[in-house]
Amino acid sequence: MTIAQLAERNGIKPDTMRKRWNRLHPSVPFSVNAEITEQQAAELLNVPARKSAPVPSRVPRVRSANLSASVPSVAESVPPIPFSVPPEIRAEQNTESTADFRVIMCRWLLWLITAAHMMLVLVGAFIRFDGLLGLFVAFIPCAFIVASNIAATDSRFWETTENAKFSAFVLYCAFGYLDFLTFREVVDLPSAESRFWFSVSASVLLGMVAFSALVFQQKMSVEK
Repeated sequence: MTIAQLAERNGIKPDTMRKRWNRLHPSVPFSVNAEITEQQAAELLNVPARKSAPVPSRVPRVRSANLSASVPSVAESVPPIPFSVPPEIRAEQNTESTADFRVIMCRWLLWLITAAHMMLVLVGAFIRFDGLLGLFVAFIPCAFIVASNIAATDSRFWETTENAKFSAFVLYCAFGYLDFLTFREVVDLPSAESRFWFSVSASVLLGMVAFSALVFQQKMSVEK
């Protein structure tokens, strides 16, 4: 059993599993896909929640009818107790905020890669296959690729994304051939040989990067 399967079975976030693992095994690197024993699984499920620092309460103000107005009350004579967040909790919050920012930036860049490649496919279909008709035909597989990327951003759809990746790979191969035809027709280079090799290299490279973006989205959903 892997940590990812244990987290999904018990409805626990992978990030919570990472924190529990680091508390139990600080010297062992965490991996959500690591195989664990039944004893380690029980330890991860039985880790108690970290207690927050107690908030100091104010001293109740003592009033007395027999004391004159010039005599300060007990609450006024006791200075307020300063309260600050413990350094370890503050450091953990800063680390989580930085990690969330990095995840958001990676997500945006991966979506930009997917969107740019889909635009190239739509433009190529528009140029090669009778204008709007080719655009409409290319829109359907592009919509499937976008749906696969959306499913890859949610760890609950791990198996769904795994099944969709084969279809996405076949579509990216078809897109690569379409990109090759588009580059060969649009790019203007001195010789036909250089235009051919540029078209081959660019179409293969773009297809590999776009498919890797889908795989990366899926991995981030489980390991975040």
